Amino acid sequence: DKGRRVVEEDPTEQAALRRMIALREAGMGCSAIARTLNADGVPARGGGTWGCRFVSVLLQRAGKHTPRPYKRSIPR
Repeated sequence: DKGRRVVEEDPTEQAALRRMIALREAGMGCSAIARTLNADGVPARGGGTWGCRFVSVLLQRAGKHTPRPYKRSIPR
């Protein structure tokens, strides 16, 4: 153990993640996925609502999403 946390998979969260992956593979964007999960009453962690950023992070961790690179604005 050495003082490390043990992470256990939550079946509810895993089901939500599988659904996100399926929606992403169907061509939906992160905002649309968040709206769909909220409309269907799928609970987010902590009982909150789904947001685009949180969906994006989870899909990135699962290897199913690559965010667009940040474009710096060039001063005029």
